[in-house]
Amino acid sequence: MRHLPFLVVAFMILSCGVVGAQGADECANAQQINLTAPGTVTVTIDNTTATSNPAIPAGGATCPGTGLGTTEADVWFSWTAPQNGLLDLSTCVNAGALDTDIIVYDASAGCTGLIEIACNGDGVDATGAACAAFGSNLVGAGVFAGVTYFVRVGGWDAASVGTTDMDVTFALGTIAPTNLVCAYDEPTDTATLTWDNQDQYDTVNYYLNGTLTGQFDGTAGAATDILTGFPPGLTAICLEGVVAGVASTQICCTVFIAEPCPSTVVGSMIPIPTVLPLGGGVHCGAGGIQADNSYLRSFDLVNGYGVSDEITVECVTTAVNVSTPALAGGTQPVRIRLIIDLNGGGPENFTYLAGTNVGQTPDPGNAGMLMVYEEEFQVPELADNLYNFILGTGVIDPDGLGANSNTLQCMTSYGPSANLAVEIFTPDGNANGGDSWYMGLTDATATGEIGTSYIVAGACGLTSPSPLAGIGFPNDRYIMDIGYSVAVAGTCGSAGGVANLQCSQNVGDTTWNLTWDDAGGAASWIIEIDGNVEATLPSTDLAFLTLPQPEYQDLDVLITSWSGAGGTGSLINSAGCTLQTAPANNWPAGASVAAVGTFQQEIATPYTTTTGVPIDLAVCDPGTGITQINNDIFLRYTASVDGDLLVSTCSPNTVIAGADTMLAVYTYDAALLDDPTLVVACSDDVNVGANPTNNPACNVFLAETIFAATAGQEYLIRLGTFNAAGVGTLEYTINDCVPATNVTGAADCTNGDVTLNWTPNPNASSQEVLRDGVSVATLGAADATYVDRGVADGTYQYEVVTDCGRGPNPIGVTVSVLT
Repeated sequence: MRHLPFLVVAFMILSCGVVGAQGADECANAQQINLTAPGTVTVTIDNTTATSNPAIPAGGATCPGTGLGTTEADVWFSWTAPQNGLLDLSTCVNAGALDTDIIVYDASAGCTGLIEIACNGDGVDATGAACAAFGSNLVGAGVFAGVTYFVRVGGWDAASVGTTDMDVTFALGTIAPTNLVCAYDEPTDTATLTWDNQDQYDTVNYYLNGTLTGQFDGTAGAATDILTGFPPGLTAICLEGVVAGVASTQICCTVFIAEPCPSTVVGSMIPIPTVLPLGGGVHCGAGGIQADNSYLRSFDLVNGYGVSDEITVECVTTAVNVSTPALAGGTQPVRIRLIIDLNGGGPENFTYLAGTNVGQTPDPGNAGMLMVYEEEFQVPELADNLYNFILGTGVIDPDGLGANSNTLQCMTSYGPSANLAVEIFTPDGNANGGDSWYMGLTDATATGEIGTSYIVAGACGLTSPSPLAGIGFPNDRYIMDIGYSVAVAGTCGSAGGVANLQCSQNVGDTTWNLTWDDAGGAASWIIEIDGNVEATLPSTDLAFLTLPQPEYQDLDVLITSWSGAGGTGSLINSAGCTLQTAPANNWPAGASVAAVGTFQQEIATPYTTTTGVPIDLAVCDPGTGITQINNDIFLRYTASVDGDLLVSTCSPNTVIAGADTMLAVYTYDAALLDDPTLVVACSDDVNVGANPTNNPACNVFLAETIFAATAGQEYLIRLGTFNAAGVGTLEYTINDCVPATNVTGAADCTNGDVTLNWTPNPNASSQEVLRDGVSVATLGAADATYVDRGVADGTYQYEVVTDCGRGPNPIGVTVSVLT
C-alpha cells in the first residue's frame, strides 16, 4: 500500500531545562531598559527560545520599503522617555548575524492598545551602507516625556533566531512633524499639503528643493496648507518643526511636473487621457528589486495611425507608477529604443534578451529587428506621474552601436509589413544598488487604446516579448505615446492587407482567438501555425479560432493577405504572433479535477502566469501580508469524508526557483470561482498565518494547510508561487487521512522511559507506533499517548502511524535518551 509523503517533526529532547530569552517573551512582561538620561546603553537580544505573538501582528506601516518581515520569535522591552527627544535603536553592527525586525509602540494603553510609532527591517548605517546580516537601524523616533514605549525585536521570519546586541540611544531634540502628504492637482497647479505637528512648534519651516522658502503655523495637531506655482521637473518639499531655535529633522515629499514635449511636435500616436485610470504595471522583480525589464509597444504607423509622412520621433511619453532610485534624491537610468520590426505584427515573433541590444544596427542574429535609435536618460523619484522622455536630452547611442537616428523612413521602405516598436528598458536594480521602477498602465476598456503591450524579463522566464494578454492581463496597456514632427510630408502610403493582429488565449482552455483589421486591397487571408496552413478565409472574415494548442510550447502564427480569392494572386503583406500556450488550469475556469494523492505540475513562464484575484487578508491571512498568488494553478477536489484535509507543497520534489510557494482553498462556486470571500484556508509560509501546520520538515517558505472538509463539498484549490520568478516543478499532496497532530516526545532522564503524546485523527481506524522503523505498539483509533519503557541511551526516530482504512500516514518525532 502506498505511503503518502508527510510530516516529520525534528523534536529533540537533550536536557530537562529551558533557557530564557534576553528580553521578555510576552508583551505583558516587557523587560525594562535602564536609560534615564541622554546617552546610549546596549542590551543583549536572545530569541532562541522565544515564541511568536500572532495576536499582535507584524507592523510596517511606519517603515515601508525597509524589508520588515513577520517579526517572529519576538522579545519585548519597556522604556519610559525622561524628556522629549529622539530614540535610536540599532542592531546594525550585528555581532550575532541575526536578521532582525524592530518595532516601537506607544504603550500608554497597554498590550491591547499598542500604537506603532516607528519600525525598521533591513537598516543602513550613517554612510548609507547596509547593516550587517540584515540588521536593523531605527533612527530618530520622536518620544515624549513620561510616555512608556514598548520595543519589540524579532526575527525576519521563523528561521531567524539567535543572539545579537541592540544599542539604545536617547538624545534631546525637537520631534519632527509626521505623515506629510503632498497631493498635486495639475489643472489648478496647486499642491495640498497635510501633516501632523507632533509638538507645539514656534514655527514650521518649509523648504523647496533645499531652499528655505517660508513658514507654516506650528500649532500642535493636524495641519494643512497649499503651495502653488511649481516649475516643470521635480520639486522636493520639506518641513521641519522649530522649538526655541532648535529645528527637528526634516520630512519631505515631492511634486513632479513633466517637462513638456518640444513645441515642434505636431502629432502623437496614443493621446494620454486627461484623467488616468492609472494602475501598477506588470514587471519582473528579483530579490525584492526590479530585474532587467523591457516594456514594448508596437505601432503600425500607416494602417493603425494614418501617418502618411516620414517623421522624426521627438518625445516618448509614459506613465510611471513608481520610480525609486537606490540613492534617496538621486536618479536611475532608463533607456528608450526605437526599433523597426520588419516582419510586422508586433515584436513577439523574434528571439530577445532584455538589455542585450539585440536590435543593434546591423543585428546579425536577427535580421527582422532593426534598432535605429537608443538614448539613456536619468529619471528621478516619481509616483503616479506622467513622464516625457525628450529625445536629444540624454546620452544618445550610449553603447556606440550606431543607433542614433530618430528620423524614420516610410515603413514600407523597410518592408511591406514593417512596424515601429518602441522599448523602455530599465536595467537590473540589484546591479545598480537597488533602483526600482514600475511602469504605469491603463485599462484599454476605459481608454480605448489600440495595440498590444509586451514585456521581456529573462529573470522571470520571459526571454522573448510576451504580450500582456498572453500572461493573464488582457486589458492592460503600458502607457506609451509617441510625439513626432514631420520630416518629409505626404510620401508614405499603405500597402493594405492585414493590420493590428491580436492573439489571445481563451480563458480556461488551450485555444486561441486571432483578430485583425483589413487595411484594404486584400481578397483573402491564409492562416498558418508553425508553417502548417490552418485555414484560407475570405477578406470579410476578420477573426479565427484555433484548435487546442500544445501547452508549454511556442508556435508561430503567420497571416498573409492576398489579392485574389482563396489565397491566390499577389502577396500584399503579412503579420505574425507567437502562441505561448498556458495549461488550461492556469485559470480557475479551467481547473483540473484532482484526487487524493501526490502529483506534479510544471510551472514555466511565459506560459504559466498570474491570473487569479488576490486573496483578502480579512477573510484569510497567510501571516506574511502577501495577497497575490503568482503563476497560479487551479484544481477541483470533492471531499469524500468529513474531517481534516491536507493540501501541501512540502515535498522534497518541489523544485521551485526561490523555494517559495503559496496556496489557497475556496468553497467551489462555478459562477464566483476565485472570489476572495470563498477562501476557507490559505498558506504562504508553513508555520505562520491563519492555518499554520508548524511542520519542521517543511522548508519554511513552502505552503501547507490543514482544514476541516465536508463530505460531498467541492473545493477549488489554488497553488502558486511567491512571485513571478518562481518557476520549476511543483509537487503537491492532497490527503484526507491526516496523521496525528501536536506530536511531542520526551525522555525521562532517570529511567529512559520515552513518552509520546499526540492528537489523533477522529477518522482513524487504527494507529501504530514505530521506533526506528520497527513496530513497538498497535493502538486503538482514539489513543493519544504511549510510553516506551526503559529505552537505552541514544537518539531514536519515532513514528505515530494513522490508518483511515486507505493506507498508513505517519508523522515522526526525534527523541534523545540520556540517563
